[in-house]
Amino acid sequence: MTNFHGTFLRWVFLVACIPKLALSCANHALDTGDPAIIAANHAARRAPQAAQKIAIYNVRVFDGDRILPPTTVIIDNGVIGINPFGAKFIDGQGQVLLPGFIDTHSHPRTVDDLNEQSSYGITTTFLQAGGSAAVRESLTNHPGITDLRFASLPAVATNDSSAVPPFIAAQGGFISSPEQAPGFVKNQSATSDWIKILAVSPNIPTVVQPVLNALVASAQNYGKQTICHAPAYESVRQALKAGVSQLHHSPLDKAADDDLVQLYRAGKQPNCPTLVGMLAITDRNPYFGLNYTAAAASVTTLYNAGVPILAGTDSTLQAGVPFIVPYGSSIHLEVQLLVEAGLSNLDALRAVTSLPAKYYGLRDRGRIFPGMRADLVLVGGNPLRNISNTRDIKRVWLAGIEHAVNTTTTLTKESLAVINTPLSG
Repeated sequence: MTNFHGTFLRWVFLVACIPKLALSCANHALDTGDPAIIAANHAARRAPQAAQKIAIYNVRVFDGDRILPPTTVIIDNGVIGINPFGAKFIDGQGQVLLPGFIDTHSHPRTVDDLNEQSSYGITTTFLQAGGSAAVRESLTNHPGITDLRFASLPAVATNDSSAVPPFIAAQGGFISSPEQAPGFVKNQSATSDWIKILAVSPNIPTVVQPVLNALVASAQNYGKQTICHAPAYESVRQALKAGVSQLHHSPLDKAADDDLVQLYRAGKQPNCPTLVGMLAITDRNPYFGLNYTAAAASVTTLYNAGVPILAGTDSTLQAGVPFIVPYGSSIHLEVQLLVEAGLSNLDALRAVTSLPAKYYGLRDRGRIFPGMRADLVLVGGNPLRNISNTRDIKRVWLAGIEHAVNTTTTLTKESLAVINTPLSG
């Protein structure tokens, strides 16, 4: 492998993970957010809306585990209720009601991005490596649009400074010794819902196992999960040995094998493969040996071994990132790719509803029963028969507030390839 090849792969996987960070200058500090964008996000904040009381009757329900016979679901004051008195009635004949979709790996920057996610049925999204507290504050507590959870500065666990962009190192994200881990985790815990760790790139052995171990142990002391960006076989292996809470992305160099399966089983971690993001990277950068087939085969192997699979898109439209994944529409392509990799339609639905809620500890969503948050997607057909029926969205509610549905764009593998025209080699 040439030095150029190694440097490119570091760059691809770092910027793929951190689209919110400034990339234009090698000496740029961590992006605290464009003040104009942050101001616009705050200006878009809606006054609290009164959720209508709704009774959806004669509708089949996917409750997070299975499809139930036709029944009535009450939306009452933002949650699933039990009393239909005073409700507006909606006939759900022939339709299926799903829990709101959860995108476990995305990179929205603006309220418009969140609205786009909402319009495709995403009611909760997880911003991975989002920058500053100001960014977080501008994108949270917007009634009636996608609820956002957040990690700010990621840790790069390495002893190779060339693998760490200066804007991360300048903010304390270059963690080269175990002694640095407690301070980093303490600083991030105030503004992050979990601790993000980067285990960088294929065939470049820069990750330091004791540093990974120390970051995980420190996060546990603060009651925080660790989410590890691991797009290569060796980085997955090291992250699993460290006991991270979740693995995100799927290896683009070598498919998962029985050795990784045994580590997953021992630690009981889920995997969020972001297959649509992995496909976009390989479409956009075909010259550098990135292998989508390995990524998809890894999902097949892990799923067949009983490893929980979560749906995430790695969606971003940020300039300077070496791939494009649209917000919102990409979640439907992700569940399609999961099914193509071997998941049953039922488990693909769980991957985008109840399982993310379980593994992120969100006990108020991901399922449909009384008392749960009224994050709901009404679709025209049964996704258990055809997973593409998730795209046939009729109505969306976010904590009981209805959001307009986007029916204009369907993202396919072919259209993803078009918007990710290869960079010149």
